[in-house]
Amino acid sequence: MNVALVQLQAQPGNLEYNLANHLNWLRKLIPFQPNLVVFPELSLSGYEPSLAKNLLEPLNQLDYSQIEEFATQLNSEIWLGLPIPGLNKSKIGLRITKADETLTHYAKRFLHADEFPFFEQGKESYTATIKNKTIKPTICYETFTPQIAEEISNEQPDMVIASVAKTEESCLNSFNYLKKLATKTSLGLGIVNAIGPNDSYVSGGLTSFFNTAGEQLGMLPYNKEGILLIDTLQNTTKIIP
Repeated sequence: MNVALVQLQAQPGNLEYNLANHLNWLRKLIPFQPNLVVFPELSLSGYEPSLAKNLLEPLNQLDYSQIEEFATQLNSEIWLGLPIPGLNKSKIGLRITKADETLTHYAKRFLHADEFPFFEQGKESYTATIKNKTIKPTICYETFTPQIAEEISNEQPDMVIASVAKTEESCLNSFNYLKKLATKTSLGLGIVNAIGPNDSYVSGGLTSFFNTAGEQLGMLPYNKEGILLIDTLQNTTKIIP
């Protein structure tokens, strides 16, 4: 199974630019035919909580047809980060486009304290089945909660991919936890981060993948866009600049 983690920089609120950037990176993946492509947290809008609710209607009006075409062309599932509608506020979501162009969403179920003024929590979990492997998404903060750790232990997916928007320091500090989680549960674990300014901090890349032994197979730099392509069968990674 091949998984592509796409590290990119969003322009806050500039949806047309951000969508075009997603499409540019998807074009680079055509020769590699990944089974799953994952972008960072709120990659389409940028991690800007105060803008999220006002972006819901413009996001709804975007043309996602090329994303759907890439899902078919790559025979891949594509997870794209964006705010999605909630009851009273927006939710931090993943727009999940499957290879047959069917669409679903996953919303972050455990929020950090500073996210509650802007977002509401999702309720439903999601697990993809691709090439007879089960892959569970998590979004940033919730990845490190005891609730998600218990879920992973109970469900025993083959892989967990965390879509995040973290500083370089925060990402580095998370690696020991991720290594231990991968080893304890015998799963592959990826973390895909953004780069550049958002909200009140700077996202610091370091998109990485840990195998079932907790070994870090590859890592992108803290300040450059790129793709970390993981071959789980060969236990190898490749960087696509």
